[in-house]
Amino acid sequence: RTTLGFQQESDFLSRRLAESDMHFFWYEDYQNLNQFLPESSRVLLYERRGMYLHFDYERYNLIAFKEKNIESLSDPTYVSERVNELNINYVILQPELVHITGFVPSIRLAETLYRLCGQDWPIIYRSETMIVCEVVEAA
Repeated sequence: RTTLGFQQESDFLSRRLAESDMHFFWYEDYQNLNQFLPESSRVLLYERRGMYLHFDYERYNLIAFKEKNIESLSDPTYVSERVNELNINYVILQPELVHITGFVPSIRLAETLYRLCGQDWPIIYRSETMIVCEVVEAA
């Protein structure tokens, strides 16, 4: 239908990507972010797929997998410094904390990112599928 011009590509992708075999529920959110975040944005996200984002992105597990001192991932100051070292401007999280894996470093990091988001970093976008926080330097 899209190929023949009967349906817009974005309408097709919004429906198709959210179907049970695709499990990609963020297409519309990503389109919204593409519209209002600066083009130079670098984001840290929980989802392993950043397709349809028009920004440079990194998965938050990168921090967890490379960390030698797991306890430091529970320290908001340390995590904030690591995020800044990666030149991250925005952090994308699920609306609620959900532990997808049993990997302890990822769990600790996720918990700390949630503490920072909304407390030290303002939430600038919220939907049923995600929240986005702007990474700001501590005063």
